[in-house]
Amino acid sequence: MTYPSNGPARHRARPILAGWLAALLLASNVPTAALAARGPLARPPATQPAKPAPRPATPPPRAPQPAQQAKARAPVINQVDTSRHARREAMRQAGIPTSQQPVKQLHTPAGRQLHYELPKPGGAKKPMVVTHQTTDRVPGHGPHWEAGRAKQLQRTDPLGRTPVTNDKAKVNHAR
Repeated sequence: MTYPSNGPARHRARPILAGWLAALLLASNVPTAALAARGPLARPPATQPAKPAPRPATPPPRAPQPAQQAKARAPVINQVDTSRHARREAMRQAGIPTSQQPVKQLHTPAGRQLHYELPKPGGAKKPMVVTHQTTDRVPGHGPHWEAGRAKQLQRTDPLGRTPVTNDKAKVNHAR
């Protein structure tokens, strides 16, 4: 069985295909010698689907890393003598500079609460709260200072204090 040859039509399509091939070569930065060696209908190497490499049964052992010099941090203190020392230590543990001035102070029957605004990247403010707890409802807990991020500035407890998140710093004091 023979097929009729479309001689003139085939000759008209060659310049169009050559133009498309030139555009692909410029877009993919593949050398023409590499494409010519693969044949006229071969795809460039970047478009061929890659077969994923088989995963090893166990991961290779990690190379030992050099020891990094970590900043020496002061140990976490949970009990101090004075209320002032406890407040300043709670502020240090929460990342509030002790020289920072509060933007708001609140005095309640249960103690004092100080509100701070720390700068965040991008110009925003991070509300922080330092609370003196003189009467704790948990049995066995004495007077202490808590410092941490404010949960929600709009919500308050029955004494009008802003609650602090659970990842707060807490330092007890004796007097």
